[in-house]
Amino acid sequence: MHFWFLHQHYLNRYDKLNNQNFHQSHQNYCEEIIKSYFKQIRLVDITPALTSDFRETLLKHRCVHESAKMKDGKDLRLIAKSKKIVIKKIKSAIDVGFGTYESANRGTPILYENAVKICKGLDVKFDDYFEKITTSKPYSKITIGHIMGTLNLVLKDAKRQRIIEHNFASGEYLLPLKKERKEIN
Repeated sequence: MHFWFLHQHYLNRYDKLNNQNFHQSHQNYCEEIIKSYFKQIRLVDITPALTSDFRETLLKHRCVHESAKMKDGKDLRLIAKSKKIVIKKIKSAIDVGFGTYESANRGTPILYENAVKICKGLDVKFDDYFEKITTSKPYSKITIGHIMGTLNLVLKDAKRQRIIEHNFASGEYLLPLKKERKEIN
């Protein structure tokens, strides 16, 4: 039996017993991350080295976030006014909420997708009004804890059903994550 099949079975069974929201919150973590690593691995092939390597992969992974910021001296309010768009009803015209539109005009970074929607709705070029900002940062310790917790839950369930003999994602086999020490200046 493959890990991913058991994981889907576990989430479906848990949904029926407890809370529909559990599946949604854990699915976000599992779909991309755990699935890409464990999809083709059979449960009996999971070893302590494999789970430890998975956690190391999570620690090295970097998330890329794209945002956009209005260029200095630019203002979309005049364009909206010239197109006779009522500011309070901006959502229907450009498919972005009023708060996001105002944040963009103040120069606060907004999601890249929202900046593209604003430009498309007002029929202006993105490069004339916005600059794209790409940031990259590692997963937080909490996110890694959630992902490893989900892995632990699935393997604990497999052990309970006697599909596997050991849960290699448990605290018995994995040491806790070390806290990063900040240097004092």
